[in-house]
Amino acid sequence: MNLFTYIKMKLRQKQLRLFIPGKIYASVGRECNIYFNNIITSINPEKYFFEVECKLGRTDSDRFRVTPTEENIGDHPLILKIYDDSGLIAQQELTLTVAHEISSEKEFSLLLIGDS
Repeated sequence: MNLFTYIKMKLRQKQLRLFIPGKIYASVGRECNIYFNNIITSINPEKYFFEVECKLGRTDSDRFRVTPTEENIGDHPLILKIYDDSGLIAQQELTLTVAHEISSEKEFSLLLIGDS
Protein backbone atom coordinates (compact mmCIF):
# COMPACT_ATOMS: atom_id res chain seq x y z
CA MET A 1 0.00 0.00 0.00
CA ASN A 2 1.50 3.34 -1.04
CA LEU A 3 1.42 6.47 1.12
CA PHE A 4 -1.35 8.19 -0.88
CA THR A 5 -3.65 5.15 -0.57
CA TYR A 6 -2.87 4.89 3.14
CA ILE A 7 -3.75 8.57 3.77
CA LYS A 8 -7.01 8.29 1.78
CA MET A 9 -7.96 5.18 3.77
CA LYS A 10 -7.25 6.90 7.10
CA LEU A 11 -9.38 9.92 6.15
CA ARG A 12 -12.35 7.73 5.17
CA GLN A 13 -11.84 5.53 8.25
CA LYS A 14 -12.62 8.51 10.50
CA GLN A 15 -16.21 8.34 9.24
CA LEU A 16 -16.49 4.67 10.23
CA ARG A 17 -15.47 3.45 13.69
CA LEU A 18 -14.64 -0.18 14.42
CA PHE A 19 -15.56 -1.81 17.72
CA ILE A 20 -13.73 -5.11 17.86
CA PRO A 21 -11.07 -6.36 20.29
CA GLY A 22 -7.59 -7.26 19.12
CA LYS A 23 -8.09 -10.88 20.15
CA ILE A 24 -11.06 -13.16 19.41
CA TYR A 25 -11.41 -16.42 21.31
CA ALA A 26 -12.90 -19.62 19.90
CA SER A 27 -13.31 -23.09 21.35
CA VAL A 28 -12.83 -26.41 19.57
CA GLY A 29 -16.11 -27.74 18.19
CA ARG A 30 -18.13 -24.55 18.82
CA GLU A 31 -19.04 -22.12 16.06
CA CYS A 32 -17.64 -18.63 16.59
CA ASN A 33 -19.11 -15.69 14.66
CA ILE A 34 -18.15 -12.08 14.03
CA TYR A 35 -21.28 -10.27 12.84
CA PHE A 36 -20.22 -7.28 10.76
CA ASN A 37 -23.16 -5.04 11.66
CA ASN A 38 -22.14 -5.32 15.33
CA ILE A 39 -18.55 -4.09 14.89
CA ILE A 40 -19.04 -0.80 13.02
CA THR A 41 -20.85 2.47 13.60
CA SER A 42 -23.13 2.77 10.61
CA ILE A 43 -26.83 3.29 10.09
CA ASN A 44 -26.61 1.21 6.91
CA PRO A 45 -23.92 -1.49 7.20
CA GLU A 46 -25.19 -3.10 3.97
CA LYS A 47 -23.39 -0.41 1.96
CA TYR A 48 -20.04 -1.89 2.98
CA PHE A 49 -18.23 -5.01 1.80
CA PHE A 50 -16.33 -7.00 4.43
CA GLU A 51 -13.38 -9.24 3.70
CA VAL A 52 -11.64 -11.45 6.26
CA GLU A 53 -8.24 -13.00 5.61
CA CYS A 54 -7.67 -16.00 7.86
CA LYS A 55 -6.54 -19.59 7.29
CA LEU A 56 -9.58 -20.74 9.26
CA GLY A 57 -13.28 -20.16 8.71
CA ARG A 58 -15.25 -18.50 5.97
CA THR A 59 -16.74 -15.11 5.23
CA ASP A 60 -20.46 -14.79 4.52
CA SER A 61 -22.15 -11.54 3.47
CA ASP A 62 -23.11 -10.67 7.06
CA ARG A 63 -20.50 -12.45 9.19
CA PHE A 64 -17.26 -14.35 9.52
CA ARG A 65 -17.65 -17.82 11.01
CA VAL A 66 -15.35 -20.57 12.11
CA THR A 67 -15.79 -23.93 13.87
CA PRO A 68 -12.26 -24.86 15.01
CA THR A 69 -10.94 -28.40 15.34
CA GLU A 70 -8.21 -29.84 17.59
CA GLU A 71 -5.67 -29.20 14.80
CA ASN A 72 -6.47 -25.47 14.95
CA ILE A 73 -5.49 -24.92 18.61
CA GLY A 74 -3.28 -21.85 18.97
CA ASP A 75 -3.13 -18.31 17.60
CA HIS A 76 -4.04 -17.42 14.02
CA PRO A 77 -3.69 -14.02 12.34
CA LEU A 78 -6.94 -12.51 11.08
CA ILE A 79 -7.17 -9.38 8.95
CA LEU A 80 -10.51 -7.58 8.67
CA LYS A 81 -10.92 -5.27 5.67
CA ILE A 82 -13.87 -2.99 4.99
CA TYR A 83 -14.62 -1.50 1.58
CA ASP A 84 -17.11 1.00 0.23
CA ASP A 85 -17.70 2.12 -3.37
CA SER A 86 -14.44 4.08 -3.36
CA GLY A 87 -12.25 1.22 -2.12
CA LEU A 88 -10.62 0.12 1.14
CA ILE A 89 -11.70 2.35 4.03
CA ALA A 90 -10.65 0.39 7.12
CA GLN A 91 -8.38 -2.47 8.02
CA GLN A 92 -7.60 -4.09 11.35
CA GLU A 93 -5.32 -6.98 12.28
CA LEU A 94 -6.64 -9.34 14.95
CA THR A 95 -5.64 -12.62 16.51
CA LEU A 96 -7.99 -15.60 16.53
CA THR A 97 -7.09 -17.77 19.51
CA VAL A 98 -8.43 -21.32 19.48
CA ALA A 99 -8.58 -23.07 22.86
CA HIS A 100 -9.22 -26.67 23.88
CA GLU A 101 -12.82 -27.65 24.34
CA ILE A 102 -13.70 -27.28 27.98
CA SER A 103 -16.30 -29.64 29.28
CA SER A 104 -17.83 -29.56 32.69
CA GLU A 105 -19.89 -32.23 34.33
CA LYS A 106 -21.32 -29.62 36.64
CA GLU A 107 -24.24 -27.53 35.35
CA PHE A 108 -24.06 -23.78 35.74
CA SER A 109 -26.01 -20.70 34.72
CA LEU A 110 -24.57 -17.70 32.96
CA LEU A 111 -26.19 -14.26 32.78
CA LEU A 112 -25.06 -12.08 29.86
CA ILE A 113 -26.01 -8.43 29.95
CA GLY A 114 -25.67 -6.22 26.89
CA ASP A 115 -27.37 -3.62 24.79
CA SER A 116 -28.11 -5.64 21.65
